[in-house]
Amino acid sequence: MLDARSPLGRAAFDADGISLREAPDFTLTLYAGSAISLRREVGEMPDFGHSLQANRNTFFRNGPNQVLVLGPVIETRNCAATALSSGRARIEVTGPKAPVLLGAVAAVDFSPAAFGVNAFAQTAIHHTPVLIHALPGGVYHIYGLRSFAQNLWDWLVDAAAGLR
Repeated sequence: MLDARSPLGRAAFDADGISLREAPDFTLTLYAGSAISLRREVGEMPDFGHSLQANRNTFFRNGPNQVLVLGPVIETRNCAATALSSGRARIEVTGPKAPVLLGAVAAVDFSPAAFGVNAFAQTAIHHTPVLIHALPGGVYHIYGLRSFAQNLWDWLVDAAAGLR
C-alpha cells in the first residue's frame, strides 16, 4: 500500500511572535446523513462554529446534515462516510501574533473574545477554502486542500514575515 507523503516536506517557519509548522498524520472523515442517523451512529452534532471533543474525536458540524470528525474512523450503517485525510494538509499556527496573522489573511475576527478555544470557521485564505480551528494554548490548526498546500503555506509565510 502506498503511504501518503507530506505535501510540504515537514515545513517550519519561525519569526518574532509567530510559528508555522506542518502538522501531518491526522485522520479526517466527513459523515453525512439524516440528523437522526448522525446522532445515533456518529453520536455528536455540535453547534455550528464550535467543535466538540468526545472520546478521542473532535467533531465539527459543517452542514445541516454533515459532520467532520477528526480522529479514529467511526463505523456507520446509515451515514455516508468520506475519508478526507489524504486530500488535506494541516498547518499549525502558534505564538502571540497568531490571531493577528490569521486576521490578516482571512475575513474572520480571531480575537480571543470573538474566536475562543474550540471555535472553528470555514473561510478562505487567498481564494483557497480552509477550516481554521482554535485549540487550547493559543494554537490554531488550518486545514486546506492538499493540492493548494504549498500556495497556502507561501501566503502564510509571506504574511507572517510582514508582521515583524
